[in-house]
Amino acid sequence: MNNHRIRLGSVTLLFVVVIVCAAVISLLSAQTARADLLLSEKYATETEEFYTLENMAQEKLAVIDASLKSGSGLPEGAVQNKNTINFEIRSDSRVLEAELLLDANSGYTITKWTNTGIWEINDSIKVWNNKDE
Repeated sequence: MNNHRIRLGSVTLLFVVVIVCAAVISLLSAQTARADLLLSEKYATETEEFYTLENMAQEKLAVIDASLKSGSGLPEGAVQNKNTINFEIRSDSRVLEAELLLDANSGYTITKWTNTGIWEINDSIKVWNNKDE
């Protein structure tokens, strides 16, 4: 009888390393998927707010257009300065500013139309360590 022992030490060690690597990769994949979900939800909210503000501004522009054609007063929030009309629409996190340049034949040209996010400075962590201060 031959006593040949099967040595499984190196195979077992390799198997354990592969299992640990697979577990780490699966955890990292799950964390990445969760981060992607949160980021896409945030982007969807930002996009919805952007286009909601755009729609509100287009509606106000239509009211201004109708009031210019009929000769009635401007809607609330629209301010006329000589040959320009300015208005802005705000939400919690965005502001849309518009400026219209009036023409001589009761028309107008849009000279400014900006839809930007409101940014607040977060200075809770001091990152600049200037010795002159």
